[in-house]
Amino acid sequence: MPYVPGTGGISDVYYSNNVFANSVKIALWQNAGVSAIFKFTAPEDPPTTITTASQAQIDATVDAAKARGADPDIVIADGMNGAGTPVNVAAGGSGPSGGTDASTGTPVEPAKSSLSSPPAGGTGYGNLCNFLNSILSEARNGAWKEKGKGVPGNPNILQCYKDCGFNYTDDHTPWCAGFVGSVLFRSGLPKVSRSLWAYDYAKTGTTPPGRAKIFKGEWATTYANPKDPTTWRFNDVIVIDRHVAFVRGVDPVKRTIKIAGGNQSDDVTECNWGGKYYDLVWSVGRAWTLPPEFDKPIVGPLTGRPPLSFVKTL
Repeated sequence: MPYVPGTGGISDVYYSNNVFANSVKIALWQNAGVSAIFKFTAPEDPPTTITTASQAQIDATVDAAKARGADPDIVIADGMNGAGTPVNVAAGGSGPSGGTDASTGTPVEPAKSSLSSPPAGGTGYGNLCNFLNSILSEARNGAWKEKGKGVPGNPNILQCYKDCGFNYTDDHTPWCAGFVGSVLFRSGLPKVSRSLWAYDYAKTGTTPPGRAKIFKGEWATTYANPKDPTTWRFNDVIVIDRHVAFVRGVDPVKRTIKIAGGNQSDDVTECNWGGKYYDLVWSVGRAWTLPPEFDKPIVGPLTGRPPLSFVKTL
């Protein structure tokens, strides 16, 4: 917290070209702003609420999970650790699914929904690829960092909740499924509405005991074999352990999977999950037709570097 000339005191510095530690710039975070994926208006799901008791249980589980130590099976993918991120928290976990219609008070279940057509300028899959690249670039500048419990949340994360039918004011509730749903929706692809539950993106019957889907249907139109990485494709939606994200690569030799997603490091990151997680892939699928140039395996060597991460799950 350096002295800032002209202010008469000290102040937090989030962005600067001349703040270094060991010759590395360390003040590169920028204000969250509004992500490129939210630059156009899209219809929102009717607001959904969950019980106070259920939310309290979610909050308590998240608090306990954040207290866990480092996990040696997750590392940062090359080039994705932003300034100010001492550890890459690969955050799993799941939030509510279904709930009560806030306007009528009647119970509602998750449902599959999408825009009537992709946003102008691209196909759904093309938009997905471009949006993810743009978001990862934004995240390196701090635009997707969580604010924490009890304070006004990052507007980008709050919009992910809204796109999935939840009006949160802070960003403490796990949002991996909210991020996936929002990116899909804004790309013009189907999402699971009224759900922040990672397993709602899995194929029915594939989830572990006690972690059943709430959504009574299939989100994907094509499911790959979760035990055969040669069937996975770039940016397929992967349900891994208690988390959902987009798969970007896989190295069967080193048993490592690269994923891009939200609620990882309380942020959006691209990181490598290996070790025990390689055997915890429940489902891999897509709800689009792949262009021929992308219909090919994503198998190959992956690189990453410390620091290690810890996993926040529910």
